Amino acid sequence: MADNSITLGLEGEVAVGRFADAMTHFSGLIDSLAAELVPDARVRWIVDSLEAGSAVATVTGYADDLRPVLAVVRGAEQVGISLQQHEPIPFPTPVVREANALSRVVGNGITSLRIETEKLSAIIYDTRAKVTLPLRQTLGAVKGTVESLSSRRTLRFILYDAITDRAITCYAKDDQAELLRDIWGKRAMVSGRVTRHPETGMALSVRDITHIARIETPPLLGYRRARGVFTWQPGDEPAEVSIRRIRDAED
Repeated sequence: MADNSITLGLEGEVAVGRFADAMTHFSGLIDSLAAELVPDARVRWIVDSLEAGSAVATVTGYADDLRPVLAVVRGAEQVGISLQQHEPIPFPTPVVREANALSRVVGNGITSLRIETEKLSAIIYDTRAKVTLPLRQTLGAVKGTVESLSSRRTLRFILYDAITDRAITCYAKDDQAELLRDIWGKRAMVSGRVTRHPETGMALSVRDITHIARIETPPLLGYRRARGVFTWQPGDEPAEVSIRRIRDAED
C-alpha cells in the first residue's frame, strides 16, 4: 500500500484561531503543491483524522490515479525538511509563500509544528527560537489505547498514550494487517522506531513496527487478590521498619 496522507501536528497551547490559521495555510500548501506538480490531476483531499486535545490533523488524497497524490505527498516532505533545516524551499513562489505562512503559525503558545508522512517527520520551530533540535529516533515501545484505525491504501492508526493521553500516529506495513485485527478501542503496546519530540521526549509517531500486543484490562478490584510473599505473625517487624532497615543497609 502506498501512503496517500499528510499529517499536520501542533505542539503547545493551541488556540482555536491559531489552529484555523494553520489549517488554512496547510490546505493552501497542498493546493499550491498540486498546482505546481500535477496541474491537470483531479485529486480530492479529505480530512481523514482529527485528534482533539493533540491538534493533529491528517488529510488523505483520493484520485483514480494515485501517482499525482504521491507527488504531492513527496513535495510536502521536501517542504517540511527545508523548513526544518532552514534551507531554501525548492518550489516556486506560491508554494514558498504558503509554506512560510504555515511556519509563522508557530509562536503565541504554539511551540512547534510538524509535517509528517509515512516515511518521515519534520519539525518546525519559531524562527526566533535559540535552540532548534531535530526530532529524535529511537527503538522502543509505547502503550496506549488504539483509535482511528484506517486501512485506506495505508495501514495507519492513532494510539492515545497511556500517560499523556496524546495522539501517536502509528504506521503499519501491508503484511501486518492481521496484527491490527480487533485492536480498535483496545489497550496495546506498539514496538518499533519511535519518533520523539526533541525537548519533551514525548512519542509522536511509530514506524517500522515490529510487534503489536494487546494489553488485557485487569479485572475490577483485582488488587484484592494480591498476596504477600512473606507470612506475618503478631509481633513481627512492621513492613515500613523492614523497608527502612534494608534501605539504610542496617543489620
